[in-house]
Amino acid sequence: MTFVLPKIQHKGQLISQVFIYMLLLVMIGLILVFGYKAINAIQGGASVVDELQFRTIISSDIEKFSTEYGSVEKKRVPVPTAYNAVCFVSTEAILNRQTDFDSGYSLLEDSVADGSKENLFLFGKDTRDVKKYYVGNISVKSTPGEPSGWGHCFHADKGEIKISYKGKGSYAELSEW
Repeated sequence: MTFVLPKIQHKGQLISQVFIYMLLLVMIGLILVFGYKAINAIQGGASVVDELQFRTIISSDIEKFSTEYGSVEKKRVPVPTAYNAVCFVSTEAILNRQTDFDSGYSLLEDSVADGSKENLFLFGKDTRDVKKYYVGNISVKSTPGEPSGWGHCFHADKGEIKISYKGKGSYAELSEW
C-alpha cells in the first residue's frame, strides 16, 4: 500500500494565489460598476424616446384636427414616466402675454408673460424639472372653476392623460374629458 502525500505549496505560490483572488475581486467590481452605468444610460435613453413619442403624438393630433373643422375625438395619451403634469397654453394667451391666471407653475406663467412660443409644458415631480415645446396653433378649454382663456394642466392618471380634440379649421381646441 502506498500513501500519497499532499503537495506542499511554497510561499511564492500562496502569495500568487492571493494576488489572483484580489485581481478577480477588482475585475468583478469593475464589471458591476460599468454594468450599472450602462443600464442607467439605457434607461435615460428610453425616457428621451418616451418624451419624443409623446410630443410627436400630440403634435400630429393637433395638426390633424387643425385642418378638420368640426371633427371631435377623445384620446388617452401616455405621458412619459418622468413627468406627472402636462400643461397646454392657448396660442392667444401667448400672443396677448396674458398674466391674469394662476396655473400653479411659475415657470409656465413667466414663459407666457415673456411671449415665449412654447405651448406644451411637461412638469416632473420637482416643478423645476420642466420641458417645453411648441406643438401647433391651439385653444385650450378650461374646466369649470378654472380661469378661462389661458390653458389647462392635465395631471397624469395611471401614466396617461385624457384629452379631447376638436377641429376648428385653423387651430385645434383641446380639453380634458
